Amino acid sequence: MILFIILVALNVVDAYLTLRVLKQGGRELNPVMAWAMKQIGVTEALIGFKLVMLGALLMVLPQVPDWALWGLLAIYTLVIGHNARQLRKV
Repeated sequence: MILFIILVALNVVDAYLTLRVLKQGGRELNPVMAWAMKQIGVTEALIGFKLVMLGALLMVLPQVPDWALWGLLAIYTLVIGHNARQLRKV
């Protein structure tokens, strides 16, 4: 459960940094998210996607191996690092 809580925290940081980058003229690199943002709005798409993803993961959490959660943590750590670098550039 602690890995899931850390993943939630990383998603909050990712959303915050993404919104800051976009407000300063950056762009969303994920084509699915970029499309959703154009359809329903930036904040709505970002929060909605994260809630659905984390909610679905929470429902199957007992069956998810730790290595998969560690993988997600690694991916979000990389995404946050990328967002932080982009924020310094824009």
